[in-house]
Amino acid sequence: MSTNIKLFQRDRIIGQLVYGEGIASHMNDGGMDLAPRLARPEPDLKITAGMVPLTGVVAYSDRWRNDRWSSSIGYSFT
Repeated sequence: MSTNIKLFQRDRIIGQLVYGEGIASHMNDGGMDLAPRLARPEPDLKITAGMVPLTGVVAYSDRWRNDRWSSSIGYSFT
């Protein structure tokens, strides 16, 4: 999900949110898609593979100074 909100005449706020299991390979430095999980407690130890959940958030503000120059500040995390 993403949005782009205009403020005043030329300024804007940009936001994005993503969540899913096994989507880390689609993110820069996202981590692993698949991880080992214990299916049953000891002593019958069975290890399976499970999808890893991931949440990504991006928020930025663009401010146009004139027709040629703009400045941006933002924050993001996964």
